[in-house]
Amino acid sequence: MAHLEAVVAERCGTDPATDLRPRLLTSVFGCVMKTAVTQVSTACGPDADEFYAMFDRALTALVPTLTEPWHLPCGEEAHGAGGKGGTAGADSSSSDTADHAATPPQPGAKGFRPAETGR
Repeated sequence: MAHLEAVVAERCGTDPATDLRPRLLTSVFGCVMKTAVTQVSTACGPDADEFYAMFDRALTALVPTLTEPWHLPCGEEAHGAGGKGGTAGADSSSSDTADHAATPPQPGAKGFRPAETGR
């Protein structure tokens, strides 16, 4: 994975020694691969077509799994997302902050600076 991490960092114009995102991205990619292999091998044995379909399903499910309140019972909203007792989004000034928090700055964007890792 170190080679893939270096390639991702190079393409994004970041330094993997000071920016965790290339390592996080390649680690998550590896977890998606492992999940797809495990799911397919336990369900139907080794089958390339099933693996590719499961890999696609796992990648498609990744963002909603990380960003949506899927762990809540159906019909409930997370606090702070317009649900009971939440304060986020209560006034128009907080929505701008929430939008920026959900979309990190991209390498090359004005004001982009790789995160410091403290090493």
